[in-house]
Amino acid sequence: MAPKRLTTDEMVHVSTAWVDKKSPARKAIEATPELAPLAPRLDAAHAAILAAIPKAEDPRLPALSAEAVEEDLRHDAILRGIHGLLSALAVLSSDEAATTAYLELRDFLLPEGLAATQKTYRAEAGQAERLAARLTPAVTKQLKAIKADGGTLTGFVDEWLAKAKRLGQIEDERAKLSAPALAESAGQALVTARNRWIRAVNALAANAEAAELDAKTDHLIFGAYRQAEKTAARRKGAVATAEKLEAAPDAAPPA
Repeated sequence: MAPKRLTTDEMVHVSTAWVDKKSPARKAIEATPELAPLAPRLDAAHAAILAAIPKAEDPRLPALSAEAVEEDLRHDAILRGIHGLLSALAVLSSDEAATTAYLELRDFLLPEGLAATQKTYRAEAGQAERLAARLTPAVTKQLKAIKADGGTLTGFVDEWLAKAKRLGQIEDERAKLSAPALAESAGQALVTARNRWIRAVNALAANAEAAELDAKTDHLIFGAYRQAEKTAARRKGAVATAEKLEAAPDAAPPA
């Protein structure tokens, strides 16, 4: 037997019958003195390989990513609008003091200029938190005095802060839904689980040989496994043939 040839899905399919307490294969294992002690080992190996199979992405993650894109687009649009409006007002103003006030307000809100739109979502959330902590009554008064789109600049700054806060929340939600970092990589965990499964199957096969099973019992326990092994052997043979053909030199052209 060469269980390592089987794919992970084939392994799971084969051992499902061995761990299902109602299946004929499991009943045959438990009824055979040489095999019954291996039942818990088969159960553990089957459970381990199921647990090691990479889990599908949480369906909520794509929705959160899409929401983050929309929130960030509006967030960046507001920043560009505020920066552009205050810059334009400074250029258009004929009052030097007013010009200075517009530029100082712009730089207070956006000390990095439009580079603030290139930050990560978490950085944008942090930037907004710092700004909210720095807002003074004097700055709030300035914002309320500047008209914009039927309202005041205060409304746009409030929206900016709210968008940034939501982006931070989305990042927190995505982190919770993502698989936690493991000491053992997912790939290595699967290799370990496959090896455990292989050892359990080899033990089952060795004990079955010692038990000298009758043909019917042997087929109940190993029939599906042997069929899977034949499929794996054919698959391996096909791959080997293809590799030989790829490695072969091109045929010489006819004379």
